[in-house]
Amino acid sequence: MKVVLDGVVGDPRGNQREFSIFSPATRSAEYMNITTTIEPSDSPYKNKLNSLKPGDQATVIGPLGKFTLNGLNDDAEVVLIAGGIGITPFRSIILTELASGSSRRITLIYSARTP
Repeated sequence: MKVVLDGVVGDPRGNQREFSIFSPATRSAEYMNITTTIEPSDSPYKNKLNSLKPGDQATVIGPLGKFTLNGLNDDAEVVLIAGGIGITPFRSIILTELASGSSRRITLIYSARTP
């Protein structure tokens, strides 16, 4: 999904970014979760995003793209490989599969840096 933030000035990439959805596809479209890292940044967009509080508003466009297991045979095994914050869309896929009652075997291989 694309998140557009008003009031972002001086960011060479502009006032919008695309994010992977963190919540399962079975969840109401009224509420969707995204994931981002919250850390000091030189990006005016990231600083604005990091400062959002409950009740603040942003323009959301999407969801965009299609990253699902639809179309696979029910008995197809799936291997997902992710690193760092790249786990976000895989979490959504796994939660969607669990909510659907699927018995599909899914293996997640995940790696992250240590501080």
